[in-house]
Amino acid sequence: MAIHTVNAEHLWYYEFRNLKYTCRDMEGSVRLKIQNLAKIEYADIKMNGITVIAGKNNTGKSTIGKVVFALFNSLSDIEGRLLRQKENLVYKQLRYVAEENAGEDVEAGFYTIPSPSVLRSYARELCEHEDEQEQKEIIRRLLKRISDLNPQALDDTVLRIYGDVSEIMRIPAEKLMKTVVSAYFSRIFHENICNVHKKEACAEIKALIKGKVTALAFSGTACKEIRQEIKILNRAFYLDNPFVLNRLNSGQPCDEMEKVLLHSLRQEADAVERAVQYNITSSRLENVLKYLNSVAGGRVYADESREYLFQEQGTDQPLSISNLSAGLKSFVIIKMLLENHSLRERDVLILDEPEIHLHPEWQMKYAEIIVLLQKEFDLTIILTTHSSHFLEALRLYAHKYGIKEKCNYYMTTQSSCGCVLEDMTEDVTQIYAQLIDPSIILNQMRYETEEAEDD
Repeated sequence: MAIHTVNAEHLWYYEFRNLKYTCRDMEGSVRLKIQNLAKIEYADIKMNGITVIAGKNNTGKSTIGKVVFALFNSLSDIEGRLLRQKENLVYKQLRYVAEENAGEDVEAGFYTIPSPSVLRSYARELCEHEDEQEQKEIIRRLLKRISDLNPQALDDTVLRIYGDVSEIMRIPAEKLMKTVVSAYFSRIFHENICNVHKKEACAEIKALIKGKVTALAFSGTACKEIRQEIKILNRAFYLDNPFVLNRLNSGQPCDEMEKVLLHSLRQEADAVERAVQYNITSSRLENVLKYLNSVAGGRVYADESREYLFQEQGTDQPLSISNLSAGLKSFVIIKMLLENHSLRERDVLILDEPEIHLHPEWQMKYAEIIVLLQKEFDLTIILTTHSSHFLEALRLYAHKYGIKEKCNYYMTTQSSCGCVLEDMTEDVTQIYAQLIDPSIILNQMRYETEEAEDD
């Protein structure tokens, strides 16, 4: 599926595409370009470990994480999801057929309408077989199971249903993919995908992953162009609010990013999967859990009523997970994702200002855990921060654990047409200056106050 040139702005796609021939040193990393999307006018980001984004409020920091989240999760296992979507459409058609053609004696038990699981098995079988005669035979078997149509009526009905199923199966994959991507990005950005300052311009995302290009272009809320040269298999998790844990028990409505996180927190791997994953990651997992348990020692479990509880080590009385402090919730979320094997090697973890609810001492512990997660599981981690202490802790732990070359630092600034991202990896002094400016102002105020009191 190729992106076609629709205006001069798309020329930068081809310049970007040529990077694959000059980026031998980026093997295993991701290069991401964003143009005219939401608050972002332009961003060019290298993600090969931990990507830190600093900047003032309302300068697009969180938007970067949302773009990465939407890109990975809208395209992750897209082929399998499209097939399941077609299976679901066929299932709905078969359910209608079953209700329409069931014999008059259904209530007496002479004929029975197949259960949803049986109808879904027929739908799956139809999607797996491309041969016309095989598909017709599958439909014939279903009709014979639910009705007593005469031979001519049976043949006519088979032909009609086959036509409906064929129409579903002929829906172009690219058309379905664009529909899925459009809907996903619209949910994440509340239908404000394109740059509000340049409404006529296309919103564009280009990702260079292992030398292969994945690119999307939007006009309004519709995905107009898709190019995908590499399958995206890993998922992204977005964490901006530790109170999301409360929703495990409350069942309150949540947005798309919280929905993905909550689904993963509730996930329970079966015994075989747990054993396999544990044997693959046991030493690395134990290394990270050792640090997590120094803060969040204990276990999370659901009782008979499906209420999630946290039982701290050394205590007999569990607490509702909703009653944990905001700071402890931040650690518990990471611990749950690791222990149920939802967060896996090379996944993407997006943390929006994770230091907000943490005491400075716990900020240091959280920074160390982030560095260890990247080192042990080769995660792509994107985080935003307003804290010079948290930033310094990340940099020092990255040096301590030998991954400082896998850390990149950026600063967002406001432009006339949105926000732009500046690479500060080689010199982070501007980031520190921006973060500590308020402290300098406070020191000046303190000095002036003391001077006034002395007078």
